[in-house]
Amino acid sequence: MIIKLKHIAFIFFATLFSVAIGQVKFTASGPGVVEAGETFQVSYVVNAAGRNPHFPSFKGFTVLSGPNSSSSSSIQFINGNVSKSVTYSFSFYLSAQNKGTFSIDPASIVVNGKRIISNPLKIQVVSGSGNQAQTGQTGTQSNSNTQQTETVSNAKNQNLFVRILTNKKTVYQGEQLVATIKVYTRLSLVGFDDMKFPSYAGFWSDEIKTPDQVSLHREAVNGKIYNVGILKKTILTPQKYGKLTIDPFELTCVVQQRVRSNTNDFFGDFFGRYQRKKVKVISPKVTINVKPLPHSNDTSFRGAVGDLKFSTTIDNTEVTENEPITLKVQISGNGNLRLFDTPEVNLPPDFEAYDPKETTNIKNAESGTHGTRTIDYLFIPRHAGNFTLPPVKFTWFDLKTKKYKTVSSKPIQITVKKGDGTNNQIITSTYSKEDVKYLGKDIHFIKQNVKNLRKKNDFKITQSQFYLWYLISLLLFIAIIIWRRKQIKENANLAKTKNKKALKIAKKRLRNAEQYLKTEDNAKFYEELAKALWLLLADKLNIPLAELTKEKAQQRLTGLKLDDTFVKDYFDLIETTEYQRFAPDSQSSSLKDFYQKAMNFIVQMNTKLK
Repeated sequence: MIIKLKHIAFIFFATLFSVAIGQVKFTASGPGVVEAGETFQVSYVVNAAGRNPHFPSFKGFTVLSGPNSSSSSSIQFINGNVSKSVTYSFSFYLSAQNKGTFSIDPASIVVNGKRIISNPLKIQVVSGSGNQAQTGQTGTQSNSNTQQTETVSNAKNQNLFVRILTNKKTVYQGEQLVATIKVYTRLSLVGFDDMKFPSYAGFWSDEIKTPDQVSLHREAVNGKIYNVGILKKTILTPQKYGKLTIDPFELTCVVQQRVRSNTNDFFGDFFGRYQRKKVKVISPKVTINVKPLPHSNDTSFRGAVGDLKFSTTIDNTEVTENEPITLKVQISGNGNLRLFDTPEVNLPPDFEAYDPKETTNIKNAESGTHGTRTIDYLFIPRHAGNFTLPPVKFTWFDLKTKKYKTVSSKPIQITVKKGDGTNNQIITSTYSKEDVKYLGKDIHFIKQNVKNLRKKNDFKITQSQFYLWYLISLLLFIAIIIWRRKQIKENANLAKTKNKKALKIAKKRLRNAEQYLKTEDNAKFYEELAKALWLLLADKLNIPLAELTKEKAQQRLTGLKLDDTFVKDYFDLIETTEYQRFAPDSQSSSLKDFYQKAMNFIVQMNTKLK
């Protein structure tokens, strides 16, 4: 029996540490900008075991340390599946003395017989100032009071300012640009108190989704390193030409500054005291030069600007009278997809047209608005014959060629067959106009000589059944309340009964464990002990066993103010029993001691939870 259980344990742990092999990645990372003389780290990470790594020479930098290697692993249990991930890291500590922009060549490593190449790096080195930007640092003592707000402009504060940056300064009317609002700081920035965004007058604006939590990265501005955070990104589409001004952005920042004590407090002067201060910063205005679109006499131009594609499809070219036909027009690409008018479709006079239906799949990104806009044109031929649907033209201003571009569909031949003469085809859609239209039988005759007519009571309130239903509803409501109160009471009694019988049930499991101890069935012995320990908690805490977890039980026991050491020892005992179920290796004498220890813990837990 012991040999079989060891085989089972071996299979269990072999399955536990099986590794899901995925795509091998070798990634290099490092800061984008550093100061001259500053020590910084460059890391190379591979997600699989490799050999023969080859690293670049780091030309232009001084290698202070490296390669320093390390590894880490993690195991995940998801829906019964076990996966293990391993990462190996190689780090170098570098410094640079000369200003400029330096490139670091890729590194390589051999994984499973194949050499993997990392990405290259580019690092800018600026002159050192000795005033590194501090972010999120706190002293040993801090003052929670915040001083009065100080308003400064960008020109007066070189350590904290905001800017509105645009990727274009000159655009055509309808051409999109992206405005990015950034905060630059060399101070200890701990939060924001108030923001006032510009209105973007003269522009159609679409917001680009950014993380709710502002994260700071390093950038060099005029030879100085700043911690920079992106506050908002917006796609702007100018609706008129001329000089358009983007109003300033206003931001109130909360910064933390070190202040000296006026007293002779040695420890206060040594460790430093910190005080929070509000600083209001205002960005300068931004002017965009919007050029008018070239003059066009083409009536098919309806305001579309960008890099677009146009196509048409029709669902049926042979129909019967009064059967619907749908012409689908699809416009896709990158541009002002939401803002131009739909193309015009010219129909034969015998066709009845409905209002077009639009569906869009449009997303906002840093490249602008992109996606697909689909327009469905529904029309119904009312008479039989052969008809030609004229070409559908679509014209847009192409930003690559700076010229108008026109695409036209081919003429479509439609054959309409004669119907059965009833002319009462039903049209079901989401379009406007009536869903059912009769031709030739618009008015039906009024029925005459109708007999056996009788007058009904005008008011239900005069009938006795009206009051009877009110009475029945009231009685039913009272019955539900009585039944619910009874159910709550029974549940309370049930929880109380389970609490009283918890120790009795646990001791029953202990007796079963004692029997397995005598027959030397160690796996069953530990299984019964584990059940005894878990069942006692389930009954005492009134938590169904299926819903009881270690975290939930610990949270409930902490709320009952039980001794933390006792609770920890109790769950350590449970973990030991569960582990021993798969790999029991204890002798009979130690099992008896373990049995006695479990009994003592169960009795103590029962006493503490009374």
